[in-house]
Amino acid sequence: MRKFTVVSHFTGIHILVFLVFFFAGALILTQNAQAQIYEPEGLNMPGAWNTWTNPPVNNLALASSTEVVGGRVARVVGGTPRYQTYFSVAASGADIVGGSYDWLFTSGPVASPWGNKWSAVNVTMNTLQQYTKEGAANNNITLVNGKWYTLNFEDLGYVNTRAIFMQTSAQPVNISNVSVPSAPIAYNPVAITVTVSLAASAEEIIYIRYTADSWATSAALPVSMTGTSGTVNIPGQTAGTVVSYYAFTSTVAAVTADFDLVTIKLNNNSGTNYSYTVLPAPPVIAWANLQYPGVGNITVGSAFLVYGQAFIPGVTG
Repeated sequence: MRKFTVVSHFTGIHILVFLVFFFAGALILTQNAQAQIYEPEGLNMPGAWNTWTNPPVNNLALASSTEVVGGRVARVVGGTPRYQTYFSVAASGADIVGGSYDWLFTSGPVASPWGNKWSAVNVTMNTLQQYTKEGAANNNITLVNGKWYTLNFEDLGYVNTRAIFMQTSAQPVNISNVSVPSAPIAYNPVAITVTVSLAASAEEIIYIRYTADSWATSAALPVSMTGTSGTVNIPGQTAGTVVSYYAFTSTVAAVTADFDLVTIKLNNNSGTNYSYTVLPAPPVIAWANLQYPGVGNITVGSAFLVYGQAFIPGVTG
């Protein structure tokens, strides 16, 4: 009987290299898997304002929309990943009564709702602030009766992150309509009209954010509002430029960055944005004259022919 010897080509070095790549790959997968909060658990906001009940089933404005039925802390689809909620504050009949409260951002399963927390911040209104993952101290916030508050929480996963509370005197308005120009001409400013559901609070600023280079760069222009309608001019562009834009509201003045994180409401044409293409300028008559006749009598009700000349660069001879 002939004997065969099977020779393994996996030496100790090969196995070590394999294990290094295996664990490196596993580490990368783990990091990628934590790039956002586990959505079925979502984000909760327990604190003294709801007797520290977690999940906050006793106050839906503070409860994860995916973990608590009717919860209003919901993940926003599109743009910067973030969670958002709105709540009213009044002595009675609102989501929360005015006052100073300790509280936390948390995320975890119902059986272990305190598994992750973000904390150690004294809230400054209308300001993006850094929250520490597993910070030692609670957050603290002061709420005023008769106000509404919008919360945006940046979803970076289980790491330090940012959040902002924006205060308004009334419930935030919806942006019901954004106009689209019919024939924008090169180098001419283009007027965009925005219509909202109700007159906005004094603190609520309506913006048009636009780009002329496919969002490589962009700018936000405040809309001058009168009642429920207002207009702003997007600067003129060269012929052939495609301008994309949408409308949003915020309490932050002179926004130049973090547009999504400071947005209260927006109208972006169901996610596709509004747009127009700039048309070439119409031809301009550079020179013209009356050629013939120099004088004449026109009979009322009759035709009278007059001849003239005009020169348009690039069009006429």
